[in-house]
Amino acid sequence: MNFSALIDASRLPHRPLMIPASWSQGRAAFGGVVVALAHDAMRQFVPRDRSLRSLSLTFIGPVAVDQPLFFETEVLREGSAVTQLHCRVVQSEQTVTSVQACFGSARSSALALPAEPMPGLPALETCEPLPLLPDVAPRYLQHFDIRWGYGGMPFSGASSRSTGGWIRLKDAPLDATLSETQLLAMLDAWPPAVLSQHRALAQGSSLTWSVEFAQPLINLPANTWCVMHASTDYALEGYSACSTTLHTPDGKLLALSRQTVVVFG
Repeated sequence: MNFSALIDASRLPHRPLMIPASWSQGRAAFGGVVVALAHDAMRQFVPRDRSLRSLSLTFIGPVAVDQPLFFETEVLREGSAVTQLHCRVVQSEQTVTSVQACFGSARSSALALPAEPMPGLPALETCEPLPLLPDVAPRYLQHFDIRWGYGGMPFSGASSRSTGGWIRLKDAPLDATLSETQLLAMLDAWPPAVLSQHRALAQGSSLTWSVEFAQPLINLPANTWCVMHASTDYALEGYSACSTTLHTPDGKLLALSRQTVVVFG
């Protein structure tokens, strides 16, 4: 089941969703797709002229694949320009993920400070695909195209704290535009930069995640190659803080992301 089909299935009325095993990461469902689905559930309660501005969440427990999953949305406040919501992701009567999001319409402002320039990156056609090694690469990666631009591959024992490259969703509808829901899945798909510094196989699992969207999406094709840059801020006592930026191909900042990652190994 590709991403578009999964979103369509989540919108069937009065029916729980089951995330198929092809979207798994180890023993659980890929966190990025869980959050993308939670965002889509909240989006249904928000006026269309309000864009996603920020999102913060905690992964409380693993989401089992092929098991019923429910998204319970509450509008916390709707003002003249901003809507704030909370979504509980529930499985087996337990909250497995808690998501809070802020959607806001554009405001007039005397300030217009552009983001820092995008770091340099090799051209797409010169970058190697991320190898999907059996029993090493999570299964969800089959739904993404990733081209590695710089930094060590996961488990290569690299000295650099940073990695980067190109990413897009596979099987994106040719007649559709890129959505916030798709970007959330893409933001979590890139391997945490800290795994590149490991010399042996190790598992990493996101504990908390925050995302800020820099600007509304305007008519970008759904199959657009986006530019990802990821860095490790620190890694101590089995926890790591990882920061990520996502840009358009021509260098416009789309989103800032920060995660606390538990590293087993």
